[in-house]
Amino acid sequence: MKCFLSALLLIVAVATQDGVKEFNDGHFRKSYKLTGPLSRDPEFADQAAVHFNHALAALSVGELGESRVALELSCAWGGLRFEMIRTFLLGNIAFAHCKKMEKLSQRVEAGLPAHDSAIAWANSAIAHWAEALKANERWPEAIRNIERAKRKLQVLERSRQEFLNKSKKKSGAQERRIGDQPQGKRGHQKKSYEEVKPGALGQLPDRDLEDLLNRLKRTEAQKKKKRMQRRLQRSDGAGERDW
Repeated sequence: MKCFLSALLLIVAVATQDGVKEFNDGHFRKSYKLTGPLSRDPEFADQAAVHFNHALAALSVGELGESRVALELSCAWGGLRFEMIRTFLLGNIAFAHCKKMEKLSQRVEAGLPAHDSAIAWANSAIAHWAEALKANERWPEAIRNIERAKRKLQVLERSRQEFLNKSKKKSGAQERRIGDQPQGKRGHQKKSYEEVKPGALGQLPDRDLEDLLNRLKRTEAQKKKKRMQRRLQRSDGAGERDW
């Protein structure tokens, strides 16, 4: 891609040659710093190629908004001569946005909007390159870029679905944790065993059911012991009556 962009650079004046040379040598940041002031210089403001060179340099260093502005200025001054390549480069700018949003979507706090934005930018890039192909159906760079963007789109859609699946699992786990909390923590007293209605035993957890049965056995044993004590007391006092 960078080699193809290098071939697009236009040397229109001695003043622009340094920026073009730096770009061709792979020094994109230096090229950007050289072409930027020229594009804002009134002496070169009406030269479409100066703006176009700056658009390429800005794109190469990730200054996408500035690249878009310079690209539109090149078309405004250059007319139809720059229109076809403008459409192609709009696809490049959109795809660069796509990759930025894809990187952002990998951060936990980004959420679903980052995934959706990356997919939207990928679709935008495909649309621009498809439009460029209408002017030249055998444009190899545009064809390759569309194929690459479609592969990227598949990756992004899978990533989005994985994010949704993880979000659903996390939400379900939180709901289960809330449901497992004793009612006392939410402002209500936890029901004692005496409050359990008849017929509800089968709904208790095994451990709670076992505890309840043991408690009932102890209660029944205590009642039986008290009855035996009362009987013994009555039998012992029968011979001492004097009436």
